[in-house]
Formats: sequence, C-alpha cells, structure tokens
Amino acid sequence: MKGPVLHAMSAALLAAGLAPGAYAKESGCAKSAETAPEALAQTAEELYIWGYPLVQAARIRLVSTQGSVADSAKLTAPIHHFAHGRVLANPSTHIGVGPNNDTLYSLIWMDLKKGPFVFEAPDFGERYYTFSLNAADSTSSDSLGQRTHGGKLPPLFIHGPDFAGSTPAGMVDVTSPTRYFELAGRTLTTGTDADYAKVHALQNAMKLRTYADWRHGVNRAPTTAPQRPLHDGAHNIPPDLMFLEELGQVLRDWWAQPDDVGYLNDAKKLGIDPDGFNPGRLNGEERARIAEGLVQGQKLVECQSRRLGVQSHGWTTNYQGARFGQDYLLRAAVAKDQIYVAVPEEAIYPIGRVDSEGQLLNGNFDYRIRMSADSLPPVGAFWSITLYDDNGFMVENPIDRYSIGDRTQDLMHTQDGSVEIAIGHTRPSGADLNWLPAPQGPFYLMMRLYVPGKAILDGTWTPPPIVRVSSAGD
Repeated sequence: MKGPVLHAMSAALLAAGLAPGAYAKESGCAKSAETAPEALAQTAEELYIWGYPLVQAARIRLVSTQGSVADSAKLTAPIHHFAHGRVLANPSTHIGVGPNNDTLYSLIWMDLKKGPFVFEAPDFGERYYTFSLNAADSTSSDSLGQRTHGGKLPPLFIHGPDFAGSTPAGMVDVTSPTRYFELAGRTLTTGTDADYAKVHALQNAMKLRTYADWRHGVNRAPTTAPQRPLHDGAHNIPPDLMFLEELGQVLRDWWAQPDDVGYLNDAKKLGIDPDGFNPGRLNGEERARIAEGLVQGQKLVECQSRRLGVQSHGWTTNYQGARFGQDYLLRAAVAKDQIYVAVPEEAIYPIGRVDSEGQLLNGNFDYRIRMSADSLPPVGAFWSITLYDDNGFMVENPIDRYSIGDRTQDLMHTQDGSVEIAIGHTRPSGADLNWLPAPQGPFYLMMRLYVPGKAILDGTWTPPPIVRVSSAGD
C-alpha cells in the first residue's frame, strides 16, 4: 500500500509486531523496573527504536545526494545519478563510518515515485562485484553480482510495491517496499593505477534509465527529483525533540506497510501528523515525558549495538545481516554502526571492540591475531581485517596500511603456513609478522568475509582470538 500520509491506513490493519518492551527484555538491554517510564515515555521509547533506522537512512540519502554534480572524492551525486568512488577508502574518507579498503563503491539513490527504473551493468568477467538492494528502512533484501549471476548481471527492473505491470523478459525483478531505494555497488580492486583504470571503465559503463526511456530506446540519465529536508523550519523545535521533527519529515513521504500501523498511530500521540511534527500540540509535561522516552530509546539502541550477535574471542558477529523481520531493536542497532551491510550469504562482518579477555582495544597495547594454515577464513571471494579509530575512520600511519587480508601484497606466513597479524602503535619485531598500525588510543576492527562458506554461516568457523600480548611501553 502506497502513500506518505499517516492516516492512510486503518487501525484495523495489523498492529506492530512486538509487544511493548519485548525487544528490551530479550536482548539484555532492558531498563530497570524502578525507572520504567510512564505510558507516553514508553511510547516515545518504542517509536525511537522503530524510527531511528528510517531517520538514519534519510540522513545518509540526503548527504549522499547533495550537490548538482557527482563528486567522487565525497562519494556524492544527485539522486538518480551514480556516485563512483575512484580510489580505495583511506584516512581522508569521512563518508559514513567503517568504509571498506577492498572495493570501489558505486552508489545511486532513486525516488521510485519517478520509476520504474532499469539498471544495466557491464560484464565483469572473473572480477568480484556485488550490488546491494537497500530500502529506506535500512534493510537490504539481497545482494546481486558475481555470486548470484557470474560476471554478467542481467538488467534490474526496479519499482515500488504499487507497480501492476509485468517484469520485462530477461530482467531481474527488484521490488522495494519504500519510496526511496539505494543500489550500492562494490567492485574489487588491487588498488594499483592499472587496476583502477579497469574498474573505472566498468563503473562508467553502469547505466540507470527510466523504464519509459528504456522501452523507447532513449539513452539518457533520469532527471533529478526534489527531496524533503529533515527540518523545514516551520516550527521552533526543542533540541531534545529534534528526533521527532526528523522522523515527522520522513513520514510525510513514507509508503506505509501493514506492520508500520501501530507505530504510525504512536507517532500521532507524540505530535506527528501528515504535516510533520508540531510541538505546539503537546503541553510541557507531555514534552518532558516524551523527551525522557527518546533518551531511553537511544540508550537501548546503543546498548544493543554492543551486542550484535554472537560474541567469541573478542569478536561480535551478526549472522542476520540487514534482514531483521520485526526485530526493530536489532534493526536500529545495526543502523547505528553498520547500516546497509550486505546480506549474510554475501558477506559477514565480525566486529572486534574488545580483546579475548573482554578489555577494550587500545593502541597503547600490542595485540596478536593468529590464523593457522588450516583455519584461514573459508570464503569464496576474499577476507580482510580493517582497523578504525573510535569514530569509525581509518588511521594515518607510516606504512599507509589500513587493512590486512588474503590479497595483501607481501603477506607474510610463518614456517608452518600460519598468518600472524600484529596490531599496535609501534612497529613489532619479527620478520614473519604482518603489522596493522593502530592509533594511540581506542580503536576497533572489522573483519570482512565475502561470500562466506558454510562453516562461517553455521558458526563452525569463528574468528581467531584478539590476544593482548603486552603494553606498548614494555
């Protein structure tokens, strides 16, 4: 069912999927009984958890589509146009958090109210590539590319839920439940100038057209479309209620789904109607209770973001990827630090924030990660470990190394074939150690396992321990 208005769906339709407080209780990120909020505060808490991914996705979309021309350095382009990264992410890359150091990005946002669209890709041959199908609620329905179709991806027919026609012969049907949709491409590269040139040619051959233009053989990029800002200035919004202003703006263009109805009704109780958020509908006591609930919702999301999946040897692994069902707390937690990760059969992303003893990682100490020859990650594409500072950015270092993986030039092996990675601020001794430089202070690691094997997906293989070996001053 389509339409941005909140009153478009009857309350007789399905209500929200989780009972109030169920997510907090099950996750271990529950509030204490002594501080249980009143009804209005609890409504605000639940709406924050449901709505945070929508707002976060909208923030990314608006930043990614700023400007009138594409900017490869900023990885931005107008809506309906590709933003192609032309070099691998490095410490100067401050677009989002946790970018990879393995592939070049090709990102494009679409307003499906202007669709349908047809996306055509070149033949990648044996090179690894993938395109994630990202909705505006932060979910990813699939990743299509070398894993699913080999080197030549068929044209994608991309449309919203109200399209009543047939998918053209030979095309892959892509239905988005949300008005705004992102196609996020990743193309593997060695990072040399010669290989960059080959990937750039592939990027330049990517093409998006409206279905109408494709049908009539017209070869032109779609026109841009205006987008609503997250704050329109119509009301003076208190800072502690700004989230409701942003969510209200998002919901003005939202295509409601049955599972949204209970939350849309909750939004009305908090002052959001089809024209957005108006704090004037609330009295002072109501505003205070709502602000308390929003803070509690934020705390629950932050708590859950530290519990994303199975914890082992210092690593936390989310095996669900960006498919959440009605687990809205998981959806919000992933949106906080790992929004738009690929689906699990395409990639798994273990996160290391603590060592094997549970202590936070810090560059004032030295660490080792050791993988024996028979315990290297069983992947079909590639694996890597990238280091980020506490803000999610890569770190300047004297050897210009930001990740280590199976394609690292001059990757060292021990005599028994093991790979040992030394992590710390100072260069380690040992000819067979692979140094991954760390900052003087907090940092975290992200392992990428692209096209993970069965042993990864079923948990038989787990990431090796992050072992603290000494203080940097020892």
